Amino acid sequence: EIHLVGSRCGPFDVALAAMADGSVDPRPLIDARYPLAQAEAALAHASRPGALKVLLEGPSANEATPLAAPPASPWDRIA
Repeated sequence: EIHLVGSRCGPFDVALAAMADGSVDPRPLIDARYPLAQAEAALAHASRPGALKVLLEGPSANEATPLAAPPASPWDRIA
């Protein structure tokens, strides 16, 4: 069994609503994405000065994905 504990707390309902309606785009906060198998590299990346968010993705991810190629999202429609 795995139990995850967040590192921040706050008004999540307000934040989630803002992301859902597109008024807040969290993508600029993401520095990189890594597959779970590269967790050590992801942690090293996250420990760099200035790093904001580094995401670990499930077993289907094969390599780190740069922010320049994010998945489609509702914010892509915002001009």
